[in-house]
Amino acid sequence: MNKKVSMREQMPQVAAIIDAFREAFGAEVVDAAIRRGMRGGQGFHATENGHEVGTPVYRGVVLDRTPARYEARMGEVAWQQALDEQTVDNEKG
Repeated sequence: MNKKVSMREQMPQVAAIIDAFREAFGAEVVDAAIRRGMRGGQGFHATENGHEVGTPVYRGVVLDRTPARYEARMGEVAWQQALDEQTVDNEKG
């Protein structure tokens, strides 16, 4: 018999971070970002213990690349591009 395991049990560190974000920014804001990421939009992505949920921020960029390699290839650091994409997505609504 397969026991269903909650995402909170599968990803305890991610759950702890989400709880801290909810406390800091409010559950409504954090939950909206999670829903957006789960539906394929930007706003939430997490991996832990072989589980992955949400939409990766680094579209087309292998996550194990160092910023220096990415910068040499793309001309800017990965997190800056991700922030720029998020700004554009936010402006679109």
